[in-house]
Amino acid sequence: MTTPQRHPQESVDVNYETTSILHITQFLLSATGEDVVIDCSCGAVSDPATGRLTVPVHSRIALPWSVAERLVKSLNQAIANQRQQSAPVRTPPPHTAPATSAATRPAPSAHASLPRFDDSTA
Repeated sequence: MTTPQRHPQESVDVNYETTSILHITQFLLSATGEDVVIDCSCGAVSDPATGRLTVPVHSRIALPWSVAERLVKSLNQAIANQRQQSAPVRTPPPHTAPATSAATRPAPSAHASLPRFDDSTA
């Protein structure tokens, strides 16, 4: 399989299939030998009946590893540009779960855990 040649000075038209935007504040990553899958969520919500936290995933994105590497480079460049132009990008504080006692806390199971990032070094 050949890799298409890139021409940096060539312009490309972008045609959006939809113009709606879905914001994410949390994501889950999983990986296979071929892809990285990003499950996108607007944040954890608590079920009023059980008190359990649920992460509603509204979008799933699969990227080959080479595209994931390019995405990381692009995101790092965008963050660096933002930091140079204005105040540092601030992320919202992590969601805190409602306090529960050990007696009412659900037993551990095979639920995904969300990554926590410390932006205090920014």
